Order: sequence, then structure tokens, then C-alpha cells
Amino acid sequence: LFGSSAVGVLGLSSLGGMRAVLPVVLAWPALAQDLFLAAEPRVPSDLRLFEADLDLLQDEKPPQKKFQMHVLWPESFPKLDNVSYAAWYKQKNPSFASEKQLPHLADDAVVDIFYLSKPVFSVIGRMSDIWHGGIGFRVKDGPSFTFEYSSLDFQSAIVYPENGTLPGRSEKLLHWPSAAIVDYTSDPTGQEFPVDGAPWKIVKAIGETSGRGFNTFAFWAFNYALTHPRYLVWRVLEAGSEDQLLESEQCFDFVYRGLRFLRGAGLASINATQLQRTVVNIYATAVETVPFNASVTAFFSSKSRVVAEWAKMSGELPVPFVSHDVWYWPAWYAATPVAGGSQIFQNTDYPETYHLYNLSWPSSAKSHASRRGVQRTDMPLF
Repeated sequence: LFGSSAVGVLGLSSLGGMRAVLPVVLAWPALAQDLFLAAEPRVPSDLRLFEADLDLLQDEKPPQKKFQMHVLWPESFPKLDNVSYAAWYKQKNPSFASEKQLPHLADDAVVDIFYLSKPVFSVIGRMSDIWHGGIGFRVKDGPSFTFEYSSLDFQSAIVYPENGTLPGRSEKLLHWPSAAIVDYTSDPTGQEFPVDGAPWKIVKAIGETSGRGFNTFAFWAFNYALTHPRYLVWRVLEAGSEDQLLESEQCFDFVYRGLRFLRGAGLASINATQLQRTVVNIYATAVETVPFNASVTAFFSSKSRVVAEWAKMSGELPVPFVSHDVWYWPAWYAATPVAGGSQIFQNTDYPETYHLYNLSWPSSAKSHASRRGVQRTDMPLF
């Protein structure tokens, strides 16, 4: 869900189908003191992981081998800023693959397709149902490939921006270094599906394609990176109807769309009809489009308050004494036709247009997949 840069801010959720509430109960005195006695809510201990150094919150098991990450990136585009994304560059040491440098197979090659998934942050991910997904390809008697869609900076992609001034301009804007990428890695031996961090927990064969199908998918993935350059972990559902007002743009969306493309183009046989994925549902009565203004600045003026509000909105921790009616977020993508279908699209670390969610708090849902907050559930593929 959160690529390789996610963190356990969402706290505790289901474990073996049961709500893991004991740690919250035991921590209740401190939680109440943090949120009730303080003039401004402070982040309770279960949420302070979020404010820790992100480098300490990577997958607990290092990879057995180091495979080169190839980021799908047009040759004519400037590379990602090496200041805003310095930590990512240092950790990943990526190469950039242009359209001319995509992996290529013989058209008649036989290629198996795999669904890949794993919990994020080992124990924390397993407890909170936060998983990451990708697509694997294995060539008969040949190499294997992993394709993934992920965010580069968890904090700004999920919950909180940085302060900053747009280069060349004087006004203060919020800085969101939240770029998203599509990348691929390969193992020439075909023995494993390369991944950063802990190995894949689910490696499920779900279909077959040809070398031609693989080559076409690589071009599709390259173009997907161009049209989905910002990560949006949640989707916004309309209160009552449960129609989507905003679609999520995260790793499992990439997986689902990629598999649908292969089958829809007649390039692959896919034998799975549903897959297990993580989905984050936020409910609202409406999504409005607003310019960056003092209200947006005020909303993000307190990191502790925003973290506590996000924990409540996600449904992962019972955070009392925190209530709000709206949530602001950069308008990276156009709202769906249900919400008016505006043509807004931004790909900048300093957005000047935002979405305002008029929040709703339904106590029930039509299905498990549409329950408020973080859910891990089977969802239809086709």
C-alpha cells in the first residue's frame, strides 16, 4: 500500500479477525492525558512512531540480494530533485529507464504472471493490515521481473507536508515532496521476484502472457508513471451512496489496473477473479476545490493535531477528544464525475489548489470493503 516508505502511524487493527485493543486499553491513561489535558492535542505514544526518523522504520528484514531499481522516466524530463528526495536517492541508488530502455522479451516467450504482496514493516504491518502489492513476471527458463508503484516520501504522501518557499517566488507554500514512481527490478536467474526490504509474503501465480504481452505491459507501465505521478493512499466515498468522489492512487490500484489492461487487451489469460488488497476509505458529503489560503495553512499548522486527526479518520485507533468536520489535501487528481468531474491536475511539490473534504462518520457500511478506515479484504479484479 505504502511502497517501501510506509510507517506504522495507523496503529493497531485486526489480528486474526479480532480487534487488537489491549495495547490501547493499557495505554488509556496516557492517551487521555495527552489528548484531554493538553491545550492542544499531542500525539499519544502509539502514534509517536510517525514522528520518528523514517530511516528507522524500514522493513525489518534486509533483502538477501541487492537488485538494481529501474525507475520508468522519460529521457526529456528533469530528474527528481536530489535535495527534496535526498534520502530516497541515498537508500535506493536508482537508475532511470527511458522508453527506449524498457525491458524487452522475444514475442513468443512464455511468461507466467504473479500477484505479489507483503505486510509493511513486518509485525506492525501484520497487525494493522497495511500491505504492499506488485506484479511479477517469470519467463520460462529465463529471468523474472517485479513492477511496483510506490511513493518516495511517506510523510508528505500520507499525512503531513513540510514548510517551504517555492523556488523563484516569495510566497510561503506548503512543500509536498510526494512524488510517486513506477519501477521494475529483475533477477536474471528467475529464482525470485526482487523487492526492497522483507521478501514477498504472497507469491501467487494468476495467469500467463507472451513476450509480446510483457513488452506491451512495460510500455503501459511507463505511461502509467506519467499519468499517476502523485500518490493518494485513500479513496473518498460519498456518505449514503458510497459512490467514489475521489479515487485512490496507490500500489494496489496499479496492480489491479495493470492486470485488467493485460486481459482487456487480449494479451493475457488471468485466472483470478478477486485479490486481497488494502483499501483506505474516507467518507464525505462533498469534495470541494479551493485555492491555497490561510485556512489550509492553519489546518496544517500543528503536526501533532493532524496526526491525531488522521488516526481517528483512518479508524485505526480510538482517539477521543479529537473531532473535525473537514480535511484538506492537495488536489493531485480530478474528482470523479459523481463529485463534479473538475479537470484539476497538479504535479508539483508546491501545490496551489486543494481539495476540502466535508467529512462524514458512518457507523456501518454496505460491505467490508467499504467500511470506514483501513481495510484488508478481497475485492473483485474484474
